[in-house]
Amino acid sequence: MFVQHLPALATLFGTAVLLTMGIILLAGFLPMNVSKGDGASIAMTVLVCATGIAIAACIISLLVWCINTLPISWSIIAAGLGLLTGPLVFQLLPHSMRDQPLGLVCTLGLSLTIGFLLHGVVPV
Repeated sequence: MFVQHLPALATLFGTAVLLTMGIILLAGFLPMNVSKGDGASIAMTVLVCATGIAIAACIISLLVWCINTLPISWSIIAAGLGLLTGPLVFQLLPHSMRDQPLGLVCTLGLSLTIGFLLHGVVPV
């Protein structure tokens, strides 16, 4: 019974890790008025807002997919392990991905892609 849900549990775990890393990355760019440099530009503000919206949309898609696919007890365990593992994996990222807009762009792309895949918009 556990084996048939193993790919879905691995998907949930990996997505929870990526979303946790994205939330930590996003939190590093907030508040925008005390960001590094001479202040926040409009492009940077749009990038931070778009990344936050993409992460929120991916979380909603993940919850809907999880409710329809997995038993709730296994979902809670896999998501909890993902939430605990996310900060540890975030520390392994190179400096250019953690403190630069490149990390936000990658997080934006991954969140949108995973959200669309889980929601079923993109057929696999």
